[in-house]
Amino acid sequence: MVNTPKHHNMIMQRIGLALGSGGAKGLAHIAFLKVFDELNIKPSIISGSSMGSVIGALYASGLSAAEIEGLYSAMTLFKVTNMIDLSLSRKGLTIRGKKIMTWLRKRMKCRDFADLEIPLKIVATDFWNRTEVVFEKGDVVDAVRASISLPGIFQPYVIDDHVYIDGGVVNPVPYDLIRDDCDLLVAIDVYNYPADDVKRTVPNTFESIFYTYDIMYNILMREKLNISQPDILVQTSLRGINLLDFQKIREVYDCIEDDVKKFKRELMEKLD
Repeated sequence: MVNTPKHHNMIMQRIGLALGSGGAKGLAHIAFLKVFDELNIKPSIISGSSMGSVIGALYASGLSAAEIEGLYSAMTLFKVTNMIDLSLSRKGLTIRGKKIMTWLRKRMKCRDFADLEIPLKIVATDFWNRTEVVFEKGDVVDAVRASISLPGIFQPYVIDDHVYIDGGVVNPVPYDLIRDDCDLLVAIDVYNYPADDVKRTVPNTFESIFYTYDIMYNILMREKLNISQPDILVQTSLRGINLLDFQKIREVYDCIEDDVKKFKRELMEKLD
């Protein structure tokens, strides 16, 4: 049920909130969640892909946006580096992700989907079956770890003999999954990347992975928006924020200040 501010005289609407992928760009989600808290509104359901699943899980477990902001405001380059547990094998150099899982488990207020304060759907990609998988039961952190498995960066994650990679590969902003569960559908896309921002030099290996994902993401989003649109769509352009820049929450906030103000106005208008 939605808690509405006292100044809203309206029939209570169920708000669905979809949080997209984007690595450290996903820190922007926190600023938009703060708008919900400022207006004393709670989404009735949340869906998340990749970094959107991380922020969505923390929020759905009962943390406020300010509490989540506090977690990332305390991030330093040293702490970020310390959470990157590299694995070197014949399959290549990748991040294991165990330290991230431990970090999440310590900070979430509950661990099972059934115990979340807000219903949550997390998207991952079943690698060998080449299909979208939506997690909404069982261990939340397992689902998040599956959803953040960006190819070439994170090790794929195995659950019950299924190999999972990043949810953004199939559904970067999964608003379609919750359309039938709400009256007002909000989608936050933090990965919108203007083509004229792209460097013209030959990319290194990391840039090749990053920009290939970026191209795929934007094509998928365009196709999705041609089929159906959310009631409120936020698309931010975050320049100078790379995939693992989790110590840069202030820089992220500076980039989206106008987007957040616009979103607050739009949300209030839709709820009036």
